[in-house]
Amino acid sequence: MSHYAKRDDANMTPAQIVRRLRQTVLQRVFELLYTRLGFLHEATGRMVYGAAWDGRRRLVIPPDSPGILIDLGCGEGRLLRKVVAGGYFAVGIEPSRQMAERAARRDACVIQARSQAIPVRSSLVQSVVSTYPGPWIIEPDTWNEIARVTKPGATVTLLLGGDYKRGRWAAVRRRVLRLAYGNAGDTSAMPSLGHPLIEGAYQTIDDDWGTAILWSGIRREDEAERLRD
Repeated sequence: MSHYAKRDDANMTPAQIVRRLRQTVLQRVFELLYTRLGFLHEATGRMVYGAAWDGRRRLVIPPDSPGILIDLGCGEGRLLRKVVAGGYFAVGIEPSRQMAERAARRDACVIQARSQAIPVRSSLVQSVVSTYPGPWIIEPDTWNEIARVTKPGATVTLLLGGDYKRGRWAAVRRRVLRLAYGNAGDTSAMPSLGHPLIEGAYQTIDDDWGTAILWSGIRREDEAERLRD
């Protein structure tokens, strides 16, 4: 650890220290669930989120199916199967070899790659979706790649979780998520997302379990693309 990192830690407030500890623990948990403990990934999601684990995923699917859709961090490919069944041409991007192999066994089209280096030609993609993404979703390189592969007018929709007010074990799930993420239903405490070419905002949607949190944006055309056309 550098001298500057130590000095920054010394100046952190208690709330910032707790936030950093949460991020560190969550990063490690994500790494394990996508590698050595990959066989527990879906079971853990269903245990923590209940029926909303799969139920809320449908919120990111666009209403129609033009062009190519990319699912970032597709995991075992469960959303990809729903998307393809709806008539889309969909490709998953998944860095974990174990997850990519499990998705392939479900007949999902998956490329093993990182979201910070998507092996797709520029300006090709019409829709980008992601459900329950890891900490990589806040990295600038991820958004640079999303902006690069999408065409003007493309949609970007992310499911980031939500709170629990209804359903069996709702109170228990709410406490677990608050311990892991802080206030799971407070969008004001969530990180800023997007890119200069992708304008979007957080939104909340009432559903069968409480309130889902999404981020939705549209890829705009830049000057270079206008001149090229």
